[in-house]
Amino acid sequence: SSWTLKHQARLRPGVFTRQKESGEIEAHINVMPGKGLSHRYFLEPSTGVFKLHIGQANMPLVPVLRSMGVSEKEMQEAWGHELYGMNAAKDDPRTIDKLYEKLVGKRGTATNHQEKSEAVGKALTSMEMDPEVTSRTLGKPYKNLESKAALDVTKKLLAVSLGEADTDDRDHLAYQNFYGPEDLLSERISRGQGVLKDLLWKASTKGNLDSMP
Repeated sequence: SSWTLKHQARLRPGVFTRQKESGEIEAHINVMPGKGLSHRYFLEPSTGVFKLHIGQANMPLVPVLRSMGVSEKEMQEAWGHELYGMNAAKDDPRTIDKLYEKLVGKRGTATNHQEKSEAVGKALTSMEMDPEVTSRTLGKPYKNLESKAALDVTKKLLAVSLGEADTDDRDHLAYQNFYGPEDLLSERISRGQGVLKDLLWKASTKGNLDSMP
């Protein structure tokens, strides 16, 4: 019998905006593997509130942006005073506590809210993306989720909701990386430490590499 392993297409790291069937405008921040936790920003059509979706949690975006270094003035200029007011009214300091647990966890040494906010901001802004992709979808070649990139994501969400910008075709070949059998097998071995231990044990027992496929 013979075996075949197909090439696999994977979405490149970057920011991709779409409109869901519910009418909700959503931006998927697809972070480079090993460089952070992928998550989503979205704009609730019924409330006009920007939110962050990470894991199973939805949180108001204002405290998150603030932790990343985005000022109140910058948010007002990007969204307008009325929309900013609607979002500021949903500010919730517990958001930082929840994000701190998800992004920093037991590694953290923060002892108060300000330190937690700084740690969350650092964790988010250090997340890496593909600048070629963000150049296409955000208009600037952002390599990290820096404060200006995060604010530009919200501007894109707002522009799409107003019909002033198009969503991104994330299935376009320009946004795909293709992996062949050699890539997939190498990845599987490097991630599966149990595989390596088993092969090492067999090789050590026999004193040769005959059992190595």
